[in-house]
Amino acid sequence: MRAVAEETPPRYCSVCRHELKPEDLSCPKCGTAVILEAQVPTPEADKPVPAPPQPDAGAPREPAQEQSAQEQATQEQPTQRGWWRRHPILTGGVGIIVVLFVFISVVGSLGGGGGGGEEKKGATGGKVGEMQTVSKSVDRKNLPYANVDLKMGEGELNVTGGADADRLMEADFSYNVSAWKPKVSKHAPADFNNLKVRQGSVEGARGGDARNEWDIRLNDEVHTHLVVEVGAGESDLDLDSLNLGIPGHLEPVDLTVQMGAGDTTVDLTGGYTKPFPHIDASIQGGVGVQGGVGEATVLLPSRVGVKVKAQGGLGKIDAKGLQRVDDSSYVNDAYGESEVTLRVDIEGGFREINLEVV
Repeated sequence: MRAVAEETPPRYCSVCRHELKPEDLSCPKCGTAVILEAQVPTPEADKPVPAPPQPDAGAPREPAQEQSAQEQATQEQPTQRGWWRRHPILTGGVGIIVVLFVFISVVGSLGGGGGGGEEKKGATGGKVGEMQTVSKSVDRKNLPYANVDLKMGEGELNVTGGADADRLMEADFSYNVSAWKPKVSKHAPADFNNLKVRQGSVEGARGGDARNEWDIRLNDEVHTHLVVEVGAGESDLDLDSLNLGIPGHLEPVDLTVQMGAGDTTVDLTGGYTKPFPHIDASIQGGVGVQGGVGEATVLLPSRVGVKVKAQGGLGKIDAKGLQRVDDSSYVNDAYGESEVTLRVDIEGGFREINLEVV
């Protein structure tokens, strides 16, 4: 009876077909783990293990080769499944990323899919709500001079004198866009009150049901340098009782009015007296817009000398009680006769300018 062969059959890598040594636990060439369940011939076969099949695209497969290919496919499946087991951190990380992506998508769709509310919104998101009225007052602090700066983005502005003697300003603000709530600030260096009133936001709902109304009363006794800016809307400036001008002030203009789109009426019929030889006012229209989009009406005194220079208007100029002295200048009968002269400069894109001596 012949002895059974005790030689260990050769082993090959299931991926790159590199011949393995008996002690190899992984392929030294490609690093693939070795499958320990090797196919070993039985003693009854009493013949050497056939050489592994070599890839040959041109030759037909023998039955033994087909069986060997099936065994190879069976051995490769555990190897492929083993990749996920060998990299649990990567596997878990991919899962977390997918879950986060789905969560963010759902939250984004819920947050951005709204907009069915009943509140009216402007182009920039301002909401029109209930009408609100806020009253503000600013103490005078017995200071003789004031720089007053009023800036409204859109609405109706009314300015008069008549504030209490111990107040620099008294005001009522009415609006129905909460973002338009005005901001009032004041500081008093040296002998000056510096007062600023600003619309809370210059953006928001435009036109339609949006309302913004300011009624401001200033002190009649305080020497005042006044700046008024309105982006769009109407302004009625009844300034005949105000004490315009500050002695020795660095600003060359005592009153500045800037209108964007809208109409303005300015009453300058006050009885101006010394210590000022001149009261200077500048009225500008169409600031920040193109074309003639507003009308300016300026009321002038009869007992104080007046000189008006009107230029840049796109429409007609109606001058009642004034004589025209050149292409753009007008004077009243008291010009050159009074101790104080009111000089008014009107320019910009007003579609119509109305001058009237009263």
